[in-house]
Amino acid sequence: MLLTLVGTIHFLRNSFLDKIKTRMIYEALMVINIGCIVFLILQPQHYSFLIRLIIVNTSPFIGHFITLTRTRLTNITFIVFHSQCSGINSLYFMDAITDLLVNYGYWGMLLSAFSCWKLPTFQ
Repeated sequence: MLLTLVGTIHFLRNSFLDKIKTRMIYEALMVINIGCIVFLILQPQHYSFLIRLIIVNTSPFIGHFITLTRTRLTNITFIVFHSQCSGINSLYFMDAITDLLVNYGYWGMLLSAFSCWKLPTFQ
């Protein structure tokens, strides 16, 4: 939701720099995005479907934001967005690997991969 807000505010402040067709497409995406957010607030049981629509509709706004801004603050914002997305993806990937190991009984393979390491002994 934060990315939606940042992208929409950036578009509204700088829409005069875009062509008419681009503005029309972004305005349509903005209306759909706002409608999805309102519907998500009113009907939270549809979260799994609506969050997909919000992500798809927000990505052009974030791309527009990253492409057309060149200040220090927006560079820091890009780094924060990128690190958050990478962190979430790595957590999901680690969850998928753990799920694979637990459900299919591959813990022995994981442990044997690390059992070849020898710890130093102190005498």
